[in-house]
Amino acid sequence: MMVCHTPGIEVMKFIALALLALTVSSTTNANPHFRPDRSYQAQFEPKLDWNRVLRGRTLRYLKTRGDRSIDKRMNLCSNGRFIFTDSERYSRSGANVDISATGRTSESGRWTLNDNRLILDWNDGSVSNYQLSRRIVNKRGEWGTFLNGERWLNVANKQCP
Repeated sequence: MMVCHTPGIEVMKFIALALLALTVSSTTNANPHFRPDRSYQAQFEPKLDWNRVLRGRTLRYLKTRGDRSIDKRMNLCSNGRFIFTDSERYSRSGANVDISATGRTSESGRWTLNDNRLILDWNDGSVSNYQLSRRIVNKRGEWGTFLNGERWLNVANKQCP
């Protein structure tokens, strides 16, 4: 004959509280250097002087996916001109074949700012608009520059400071 024993409600509450306490202490105390993810912080810095952040700088977008790599550079000259270069590289190696191709374009125009928008007036008459934002990008609290939600590196401008 089998006897079935069901613990009382008080025992069940005690077990649930003990498991909860164990879970909380293991997630916060296991790593003394634990820091919560700060990616939830505000994407826009209030009253950011984008002119100071961008004038005379290069915004660079890098992306690699498989055998293909993209490198875009937006040189924002101090005099209000810009030079935009876009290069793409594709390479593939096989048993008896090596294929490599590179394409590069370069265009220019004038750049301006309107609040949190970067506006490029191209020499061919077309216009491009980019929404500017900044986010914390690593655990050291460093800010990254984003154009339309994509991260662009803000680096020294060697072409037209």
